[in-house]
Amino acid sequence: MRPCGCLKGFIKASALLFLAFVSGCSWFSETAVVTVEISQDCFPWEPFLPASGYRVVYPAPDNPGEKEILAVPPGETEIELRICKGSAVPVAVYSASGGKPAGGIFPQTLSGGMKLRVSPENGFLAELLLSLLPESERIEALNVVRLMEEIKGKGVGNPWSIDSELLKISLILGSMAEYRIKQMETAEYRIGDMAGNWIPANPFLEGVYSDLSGNLTLTLYPGINDYLNPESGYRLCVTLEGDAVEYILVTEKLLETKYPGLSAGVFR
Repeated sequence: MRPCGCLKGFIKASALLFLAFVSGCSWFSETAVVTVEISQDCFPWEPFLPASGYRVVYPAPDNPGEKEILAVPPGETEIELRICKGSAVPVAVYSASGGKPAGGIFPQTLSGGMKLRVSPENGFLAELLLSLLPESERIEALNVVRLMEEIKGKGVGNPWSIDSELLKISLILGSMAEYRIKQMETAEYRIGDMAGNWIPANPFLEGVYSDLSGNLTLTLYPGINDYLNPESGYRLCVTLEGDAVEYILVTEKLLETKYPGLSAGVFR
């Protein structure tokens, strides 16, 4: 579901008043230093690709409404961040290998002391809040614990199945009675000449095997659906927009040298 042009304009105009998460330190005068713990287990592709590090995204403590992006070299498992002391500060960790982010929310996912635990379960919410960050200027009351519980329950084991656009509207409009959490509709699609095992970038989905003829049957969500073949190193990027499906196959060489490098892929 995608909001129409007029609704998008209304969303942007309303975001300044209703968006419910921290946007910067203009509202909070204090900052805190947290240690973010990164685990390879959060990223299903990492065991099959060369180590390439991480990218950490969080609200910029000195620039309200903007994101701070920190590159983390391969092998680093703990990093320190200076963040605003807000009621819900999102932190998203992306593997440079690709895939969905792991996420944490300060202070809700502190695991002891000032250590912030990031997990695949909270990657969806962290990315969602960060996507609205540029349009916010102040914080409203947001029951983050309740929202996390509802995402877990209504996501049915896969938070990335939730319609993020619908949920954004709910958060912006300040709908405290009931968050609009709804699963997206899926579509099945078959691709030929894709023999082998394909691992989804989404850690909540199981691997997909082709049949004996090399046909791969995928259950697609709206937007981008990424898969990796660990034997060949090929990446398969399938996009579902309405009823239209397009896919790109990225070769092993491109995967290693120009990832994500989709513009040089093979179109089908």
